[in-house]
Amino acid sequence: MVSSFLHYNEWFFSHVPTGSAYFISPIRINGSAIESLFSKLKFGAGGQLSSLNYGSGLARIQAKTEVDRVTESGKGYRDDSVIPETTPVLPRIATAVCVDGRSKPFGFCATEFLFPSSISQSSLGGRNGSNACTLIAIFVGNYFLKNMLPAINSIVLPTEWSLAVVNCINDGNTLYDAVFEGQALNLDVEDAFQNFADELQLGTYDENVCNCTNQDMTSVIGIISQFADAPERKAGVLITEGLTVAVLCFGGGPVAIVDSHQHGGNGALVCMAASSTDLVHWYKKSFQKYSLRPMGNLCTLTWLEFSF
Repeated sequence: MVSSFLHYNEWFFSHVPTGSAYFISPIRINGSAIESLFSKLKFGAGGQLSSLNYGSGLARIQAKTEVDRVTESGKGYRDDSVIPETTPVLPRIATAVCVDGRSKPFGFCATEFLFPSSISQSSLGGRNGSNACTLIAIFVGNYFLKNMLPAINSIVLPTEWSLAVVNCINDGNTLYDAVFEGQALNLDVEDAFQNFADELQLGTYDENVCNCTNQDMTSVIGIISQFADAPERKAGVLITEGLTVAVLCFGGGPVAIVDSHQHGGNGALVCMAASSTDLVHWYKKSFQKYSLRPMGNLCTLTWLEFSF
């Protein structure tokens, strides 16, 4: 991999025979364009641009350029959703999926609903792979608050829930592919806010960093409980080891997690629990079972505020 002009010169003179018809013409390099790009990269990295953050910094610039691009001018054009015309947009799903639940998974007071393998962020619509979990989780939070999804009190996932999960996966994948198709980039909430705030209707966010050393989930439970026990609804996203899930508080105690990833031979997953303690300890066990590794020592729990 060639990472600089000097590096390219070294490569060129070591591979091209002296006196051949090939030469380097530095005068053809547009210095203003290069300076403009790297100034943005360096500014976005807080003056600490390096090989470690170059890829994510460039992706943010590409995303902002693509989202800001408009195809026509005129009154009201800023209200239009900007998606490249070449991007296929899947239709919204109108058929509900029957998903049976499992009571007291791992012995906790909760009900777990596993979708078939064809319904996950990596498999929906015949696709093979996806890194859109953060966008999907934010869409889930948006849908949960906007449509007042009810608490799940049955052993079969209600129709409105199955439709919500499928459509949020579809929306998240479509939005991600509009900018990052072909790339394997894991986004956090800050990335989503900077690049897709309008599409997600995301107003503000509050990120909490939790120390989970030795699998101690006390801090996560405490932060979720603050909102789960309050009367108002709240939606957030939990990110650990690069995997993002939606955390939904119904008010008065009940909480749920929506996880759009594949789980062994199954697809996406919804878990409804009576308390934050049951939900978090269930998620720790679920993560270990399906990811085949323990959770990391740090995770982020970010609460979302929407603009609708």
